[in-house]
Amino acid sequence: MSLGNEFLKNALQEKYKNLTVPATHSVHLDSDKPESLEDVFVEVHLQKHHTASIPEKLSLSDLKERETQVQTSDAIPLGQLFCSLGGDSHKTNIATKVLLQGRPGVGKSTLVKYAANQWAKGSIWEDTKYTFLVSLKELQLPPNESLSLSQLLFDGLIPLKHHAACLDVITKHPQELLVILDGYDERRCLDKQQEQNKNEAALATLLSHIINNEVLPGAKVLVSSRPSKQLPVKAFNQTVQLCGFSKEMINEYVCKMYTKEQKDFIMKHLDADRNMAGLCQVPLQCTFVCAGLADRLSCGDDDAGMAVVNTTTGLYVQATIQMARKLHPQLKDSKEETDLDELFDTIEAPLVKHAELAKYGIMSSPPKFLFYKDDLDKFQFDKSDRDCGFLVESSTLDPRMRGTRRHCWQFTHTTIQEFFGTVGMLRSGDNVWMSLPKEDMPEHLKTMVSFLAGLLGDPNHRYYVERLVAGGAALDTGKLAATLEDMLMTTRIFTEMMNDDAMIIATVYETQNSDMVDIVPTEIASRYLSVMDIHALVWLLENENFHVTSLK
Repeated sequence: MSLGNEFLKNALQEKYKNLTVPATHSVHLDSDKPESLEDVFVEVHLQKHHTASIPEKLSLSDLKERETQVQTSDAIPLGQLFCSLGGDSHKTNIATKVLLQGRPGVGKSTLVKYAANQWAKGSIWEDTKYTFLVSLKELQLPPNESLSLSQLLFDGLIPLKHHAACLDVITKHPQELLVILDGYDERRCLDKQQEQNKNEAALATLLSHIINNEVLPGAKVLVSSRPSKQLPVKAFNQTVQLCGFSKEMINEYVCKMYTKEQKDFIMKHLDADRNMAGLCQVPLQCTFVCAGLADRLSCGDDDAGMAVVNTTTGLYVQATIQMARKLHPQLKDSKEETDLDELFDTIEAPLVKHAELAKYGIMSSPPKFLFYKDDLDKFQFDKSDRDCGFLVESSTLDPRMRGTRRHCWQFTHTTIQEFFGTVGMLRSGDNVWMSLPKEDMPEHLKTMVSFLAGLLGDPNHRYYVERLVAGGAALDTGKLAATLEDMLMTTRIFTEMMNDDAMIIATVYETQNSDMVDIVPTEIASRYLSVMDIHALVWLLENENFHVTSLK
């Protein structure tokens, strides 16, 4: 049995020792950028779940004081994620079940991959003998049978003939085991009836049994997810929030990824533009901002023509245009600057194809994040379309035949798919939005409503929307705007998202009504603000373009 023990441990360590950088780093475009995850990783703020009561009146100084208190207390090093302070500050209890929450793009998947990498190298969690990292987004269910525990943990890692022996090892020693379930929110369906199909229901039961230690009792469990009312929060004995980059972390990231000349150029612009620096608090957005600035430097463009990006939506609009211009086969070797009309004449068709593919994936039940060649063929993708930088090639276990792999593609990040999916749904007309549930909306759709608010509410995106939506179904923007406002208030997206998404909502109200912004945090978690809400309000109140008329 000790041979099986070592076999399993070695297989896991080999799998995680050489993890590469996230696919989103393809936006850097330079061949000499680091490829190892360890080379680019910047350890972000991890904090215990924290709330602060809302007084009748909020001032900026009150919020900044609360923000400082949160930032300086309850910080958790990655290696101590499973240590929970007990009543006596000199003693610690082991937290066996940890929920890691964070907004889209804050680096949850990157963090858990880095954690598995550091475990494999013996840097953290030395008392854990076996670590299994399961990406729920990439999990493909067998068509005619329920997924078993051994399939969930061992498929693609260990030959089928060794499954029984390895299962015997972990069931006899579950206390030596860590199971990481990445992306718990990403399997939620729009259609509740389809969500309960036999295989999905069996998977939900299996995950529940793992989280509740009904199988593998005593095993440690780490679950990453966007904030969601559907999370089984009471099953966890520690909840941790991933809070993104501080200014020092942004600087560390830029130093790792760029030359001194590029770093100086990037930091100069971030120091001068509070909005741009605010976007960089979210690591994925930091990647986009820095890549865009480095691209401008390489073109010899310093301040001239610098687009002012105030919102997440604006950043995604800019990033998709830049990536298509740099990577599209017809444009990437061009030395001449292309005007906007000529640029869209070339990139409009591939952008529309990506939008339709993304919508198809989002509206599937469960949501579809991996696409096979027949999926791409439905939308007439050719090689030049696939090479625009929004899709990354990979392979996944073929659910039709165990032990084999199947070539596939996925968007470089879930939020890229959600952004394109928003455009695709706009092309479908206003009825598709009006048919969405306003209560209990899946998290990916909340993000898309946020993108919709930005695309319709900010006049800077009118050209982008008109070019990509033209040729789609008729769109009644007035009716859609009313539906959107109802969605924003009913789903309370502000409570689910961070800083710049609050900015997007502010933009909608500003363009529809006046330049005054009304934030109404009523009925928010029994009048409590989360860490994310505090950061959001501080950032919004500090922003020179907007001010708050009331906080009720």
